[in-house]
Amino acid sequence: VRRFVSEGSRPLLPWGLRLKIFKKDPELSVGLLEFLKHDEELYVRKSIANHLNDVAKFDPQLVIKTITAWEKSVPDHHSEKINWIKKQALRTLIKRGHADALKLMGVSAKAKIEIVNFKLSKTNYKKNDHLHFEVAIRSKSTKNQKLIIDYVIYFLKSNSKSVPKVFKLKSVELKPGEKISIRKKHSLRPITTMRYYSGQHYLAIKINGVETQKLKWGFQPRPNHSV
Repeated sequence: VRRFVSEGSRPLLPWGLRLKIFKKDPELSVGLLEFLKHDEELYVRKSIANHLNDVAKFDPQLVIKTITAWEKSVPDHHSEKINWIKKQALRTLIKRGHADALKLMGVSAKAKIEIVNFKLSKTNYKKNDHLHFEVAIRSKSTKNQKLIIDYVIYFLKSNSKSVPKVFKLKSVELKPGEKISIRKKHSLRPITTMRYYSGQHYLAIKINGVETQKLKWGFQPRPNHSV
């Protein structure tokens, strides 16, 4: 029942009929979350985070205001719960590089870093391959700095335009001058929600909401066909 209070009032409810009043006035549903924010069950708190992430897509400042207020008033024994909700609720805003969301996460949009090694294992791929890449990042700050590291794939669509999709990679805190190396593989296996088109695609690294370098890679499932 507690989960349904949060889930059923989500303004962008993905699994059932949306109640438009909560999109028109999201403070109505966010007010309900006040009674649930310290819930002991993770599945309830996950619904709260997803609810706030919905709101963030059309009213980011309401989400920023809500989480800021929750952090200021949270008792110590509930602080981990609010911190978990915050990380999940701000995920869309972090991917967009929203300055206030980054500030709430304790990171700066002006990270002092250097990309010293960013490369793909190869430059041409086909169906069911894995996009293997690695990146090394060195801190150029004189203080410790937190980094939220994502990667962005610019997928070529049927209209020949490239559309970016952001994926989580790693969150770290680097000491002055410290370097971190990351390796990742991304599956190019066809799924129902993604079609791959032949042609030029791109891969980029995003740090604290800001894109750095971008690499080209090609996809050719079979001549003149898409997957």
